[in-house]
Amino acid sequence: MKRILFSIFCVLLMSVIFAEAGISDKNDKLIQAAETGNLQGVQSALAEGADINALMVKKYEFGMEKGTTALIAASEKGHKEVVKLLLNRGANVNIKDIPNGFTALVVASQNGHTDIVKLLLDKGADANEIEAVTGHPALIWAAGKGYAEIVKRLLNRGAGINTKDANGFTALMVASDGGHREVVKLLLDQGVDVNIKSTIDGSTALIWASQKGHNEIVKLLVNKHADLNVKDKKNSSSALTLASYIGNAEIVKFLLDNGADINTKDGTGFTSLIWAADKGHTDVVKILLDRGANVDTRETIKGATALWWASDNGYLEIVKLLLQKGASVDSRDTTYGATPLMCASQKGHAEVVKFLLDKGADPNIETTSNDAKGITALVSALGSEREDIVKLLLDKGANFNLKHINNIPYALIMASKDGYLNFVKMLLNKGVDVNLTDKEGYSALMAAAENGQIKIINLLLDKGANINLKNTYDGSTALFMAASSGQAEVVKLLLDKGADVNAKRASGGQRRVIASIYRDGSTPLLAASYHGYVEIVKLLLDKGADVNVKSSDGYNALILASACGHTKSGYTKINKNLFASPNRYTEIVKLLLDKGTDINERDSDNATALFRASQNGLTEVVKLLLEKGADVNVQNINDATPLMMASTGGHKDIVKILLEKGANMNVITNIDGVEYTALKIAKKKGWNDIVTILKQAGAKE
Repeated sequence: MKRILFSIFCVLLMSVIFAEAGISDKNDKLIQAAETGNLQGVQSALAEGADINALMVKKYEFGMEKGTTALIAASEKGHKEVVKLLLNRGANVNIKDIPNGFTALVVASQNGHTDIVKLLLDKGADANEIEAVTGHPALIWAAGKGYAEIVKRLLNRGAGINTKDANGFTALMVASDGGHREVVKLLLDQGVDVNIKSTIDGSTALIWASQKGHNEIVKLLVNKHADLNVKDKKNSSSALTLASYIGNAEIVKFLLDNGADINTKDGTGFTSLIWAADKGHTDVVKILLDRGANVDTRETIKGATALWWASDNGYLEIVKLLLQKGASVDSRDTTYGATPLMCASQKGHAEVVKFLLDKGADPNIETTSNDAKGITALVSALGSEREDIVKLLLDKGANFNLKHINNIPYALIMASKDGYLNFVKMLLNKGVDVNLTDKEGYSALMAAAENGQIKIINLLLDKGANINLKNTYDGSTALFMAASSGQAEVVKLLLDKGADVNAKRASGGQRRVIASIYRDGSTPLLAASYHGYVEIVKLLLDKGADVNVKSSDGYNALILASACGHTKSGYTKINKNLFASPNRYTEIVKLLLDKGTDINERDSDNATALFRASQNGLTEVVKLLLEKGADVNVQNINDATPLMMASTGGHKDIVKILLEKGANMNVITNIDGVEYTALKIAKKKGWNDIVTILKQAGAKE
């Protein structure tokens, strides 16, 4: 009996499942037919029992579902006869799709299907129903697309004319933004609130139309008493500032004719005049000036005037108009204290520069901000690489010897540094002092030498530049700077011209010398040896450079080269960047030894060249020094030996070499109160290979 009952239950269950599947198939068939406009297919599906209001739901990526009904699908595609049939069969006119919440009326309005909109409204479609995404009712969709007839029908059926969407936008705003004149006129005739503001940014229809340049719509709105001076909340922009920004002269003129505030500012402090001048809208600038716009008003971003912006952008005609109306030719911005002339000079606007100078612009005004004090138009012009502008400024009395503040370089120094040969020639021909220095004693020759400007160096020397002049900051000469910077060709030139090969720095300093560790008394040879500049070392030695001269820290050229540029005492490893080409240091060591340098000279830590080479892993240098008789058991101020230093750094090949040359393995050094031998150091550092080597050689802890 139980089996019979169970069988009956299974049969009933399967019949329900198949029935539901059949209904689902019918519903899908209905919606697909409606979507394609297949009237016969719709009729057939309905005859088979399809649910006229069924939602066909499809699943997409990320679990998103989309569902529509036959009526919505047909309304969206514009299938009028299908819509008519469905409505006559009782389709729910206000049902919404998934997930947008669109009704048939919304999609028909979106797509401009006027006849379908009429059918839906006649069947009671809610004209004020909103969709879920933007909160647009059908009216805003139709207005934004410019469908005037649909807008009219919706209004006649009670659509809220001032209804706002989720952002507070209205039909009038979107129609004004889209330039849909007929829709705007229709809305205005129906009594729409012309000054209603959006919730999100406080903008009005007039602001929307003005920023898009829709002339006729602006006129329609203003004639209906739109507020001319209202500002949005986002940028505090008015219709006039926006029209000036885009350069729409017709709108600007119309707004002014109707009483717009000509000097109103937006959130950046820009007036309509400043915007027009900045964007190069000459006709708008002329209108504004003729209507009495304040010519010297400043914005609040840079504190600059319309003339400043026009000059910065090279708009000559606008510059002329502004100056004709009394603009201050030397009006500075409040950020840097820069003038229009400086801006034009820096940007390379030669015609503007000439006009400003002809109108009395002062070429010798200096910037005033703490970040950039003392810049003049002449210094600014060097950045533009325009010889014609430099000449214009010089011809108009630009002071090339002007004392600058905050270490802004003189024009000659700057031009020499950057390699502007013709600029240098012009300056020298105007009588600039060739030995002029900045507040740290830095000269044009030094700038050129440090940056490898050969032609300029020759020119400066021909004009009497002091080749052995020392700066006041650290006592460096042009030769020292060239040697420090790796400028071999410059070094050769300066030496050939009589530069003092052994000139010493007077005091410590690192302003211009790369990663400098050498102190008082350093020479070009020490600098070149430190940096590993082989060719420069050769040049200096050939000219008689003293190989035994030492800095105040006791470093001679041999120790610096043997240390691969690393001179810090203790057990730290060398900076890896300095190991880019260790062979160059080996070559320098050979050159110095061949010139008779003292191989066992000590630095301020009592370390020798061998000690430093062992410390920093220069195997070939170690071999060379030992071959030339370096003391293998030399000890520094902490009693450490080369063997200890090699053991510290894990340089096993050097450990072997030192042992072969008789290095004492059992010397003791004291580090922080603890006694160490080379073996104990290697153990502590974890250099197992070195531990084995030392033990095999008989080392003790």
